[in-house]
Amino acid sequence: MMVVVPKLSAAFLLFLPLIAQAYWEKQKFPSTIDESSLNAGTEEPLFLKTTRLKTGFIDAGQEEILIITAETRDLSETLLQKSAPGRFTRLGKGHKWGGFKDKVHVVQDFLNDEVAKNPNKLIIFIDSDVFFAKSCPAEQILEEYNFIKRTTGARIVFGAELNCHENYERENEIPKIPKWALDSKPQLNPKLNAVQNFTDRPYPQTLDFSRYGMHGDGLKYLNSGNFIGPAIALKEMVDEIGENFYAMMSRENKDKLKKFQKEHVMKPGDQYYYWHYFLDHKDKVTLDYRGRMFQVMSFYDIRKTFNFRGKNLYNKFLQEDVCFAHFPGHSKEKFAHEIDGYIRELNKHF
Repeated sequence: MMVVVPKLSAAFLLFLPLIAQAYWEKQKFPSTIDESSLNAGTEEPLFLKTTRLKTGFIDAGQEEILIITAETRDLSETLLQKSAPGRFTRLGKGHKWGGFKDKVHVVQDFLNDEVAKNPNKLIIFIDSDVFFAKSCPAEQILEEYNFIKRTTGARIVFGAELNCHENYERENEIPKIPKWALDSKPQLNPKLNAVQNFTDRPYPQTLDFSRYGMHGDGLKYLNSGNFIGPAIALKEMVDEIGENFYAMMSRENKDKLKKFQKEHVMKPGDQYYYWHYFLDHKDKVTLDYRGRMFQVMSFYDIRKTFNFRGKNLYNKFLQEDVCFAHFPGHSKEKFAHEIDGYIRELNKHF
């Protein structure tokens, strides 16, 4: 029997690539809303839609990923607002900043409400000095999160960075980069020190360990400015951190607090407590060592590290497309021009 193949017109073939591109664009994240409404503070949660996942790929609560940030200041000049207006829920609007305990408190209040509605809702917390690369599909985030959860059993995953600040006294308890990460990314092996080709100074030799308690032994250090997990697990973590935060401020711990401030030239921030939670609950918390969700850019020279592959922003060291890129401390000022350029380029296409 002869199979008849219909003839396609030359015009249809000419426009076929454009049709395919238009279809692909629709599969990306939903379009943004008016920026002014977000800067004023959103009232309703906004989500990343996971529209292209295969049947059975999504666990309960993962049909949409809720993104939250805690910020009491004006949002207009933050990396998050510039890169992702309308794609996150702001906590802390109208609060007077009283220290890092407030950041924990507003997240705690939000999670109390969210757990009552949907305890399995998957939530991403990010600081406002994180920029979101719109070229990243939600599927990449979910695929890596579910892989890490199945591999480690941990339901909470934090971003990983190149140095440890605030918790050097427990450095010997910090887990090494796991085999599952090294198997797919041998460049993460700290013995190779491949990352020094992408840093803004010799790594780790130039870190002033003695003054700041900073150490560098590869991409194995927790950064609290980006994490993901179900609402119920995050609530358990943040409740414990809130208790520890206030315990540290008590009279009983006055000497301990003074010692910390003398050694670190600062009071302990929220990251100090997240670090302790991680080290106390390694069965519940792990890190995004491969950087498929979160990339913490302290010590990187992004001029060496980032480039575009087509429309996608790409990390040459991790060999991954960028989803969330976090610029803690002074790194966002140091590379402000380059960061703004990346954001403008991404905003052209998505």
